[in-house]
Amino acid sequence: MMKFVSAAALLLASTVLSAQSAYLEGRDYFRLKQAQSTQVAKTQVEVVEIFSYACPACAVIESYVVDWKKRLPASVTFRRDHVTFSDPIKSLARVYHAAVAMKVIDKVHPLMFEDVMQQRQPNTDLNMIAQRLAKVGVDPKVFLATANSFSVSQKIKLTETMLPRYEISGTPEFIVAGKYRVTAMNGNTPDEGRKNTLKVLDFVIQKELIERAAKAAVPVPAAAPVK
Repeated sequence: MMKFVSAAALLLASTVLSAQSAYLEGRDYFRLKQAQSTQVAKTQVEVVEIFSYACPACAVIESYVVDWKKRLPASVTFRRDHVTFSDPIKSLARVYHAAVAMKVIDKVHPLMFEDVMQQRQPNTDLNMIAQRLAKVGVDPKVFLATANSFSVSQKIKLTETMLPRYEISGTPEFIVAGKYRVTAMNGNTPDEGRKNTLKVLDFVIQKELIERAAKAAVPVPAAAPVK
């Protein structure tokens, strides 16, 4: 007796596989030398945006990413991680992780990107950032305590460990399922380039889902009956 996944799953896989010549591994997206662990259940595909509040390109793609996230399938989980390339950049990473921990990221995220778009050199002094965030209702004392907390410091250390493993070359970049890296794409216009980036992301996510479906579809012989 053989076990199979549903015919619907196989049909989905064959349909999308027929379009796999659209983007090429090594040109449009890159397989990591070694697959990395993710922070989601095995049934989920994790997408991690590697970004920086000091990155104008991250600021301008943000609205595209926000819209893109809304149409992700339930089997895909999206999260962000802030780079830690230098001490000033680590301060910005503390801002991000503190905002997430305090559940005020929706207030903090646009404000930080607003600064980088206006000044190109964002403020990295946590005390001054705390005062800036107070204008959108973030308690400065709680923010500073959280930004300098042990838990945020541990997140910074984890990021420092993961960035080389992700083979990050710049920002923004996206890691799919701990296996693939998608970098910002070019286009005839900046708008087209950002849309192309998300199209490649969609492709790689579908590729991962198809590969998982294909593995599940391999016929598995039933165990021999015990005599």
